[in-house]
Amino acid sequence: MIKKENACVDCGLPCMGKNCPYRNITVLSCDICDNIVDELYEYKTQQLCNDCVTKEISKEIERDGDVENAEEKIEQELLFLGKIII
Repeated sequence: MIKKENACVDCGLPCMGKNCPYRNITVLSCDICDNIVDELYEYKTQQLCNDCVTKEISKEIERDGDVENAEEKIEQELLFLGKIII
């Protein structure tokens, strides 16, 4: 998910409030593991980090019983997913 966080660095200056560049920074957070990452993938209805989307695709491949060439199928799937980068 895309969220805003307060990343105050306690610079020692008087607070600039909403004008401070550290007050509302945009971060990308995985919907499953909640890790903050540099890029997310749009997978079904979720926004997932690389590790979590790979696990989800792997589960789907296993459910389909189509585990032959699984790594190649995962790579192909990742190419077609929408990516969010900030």
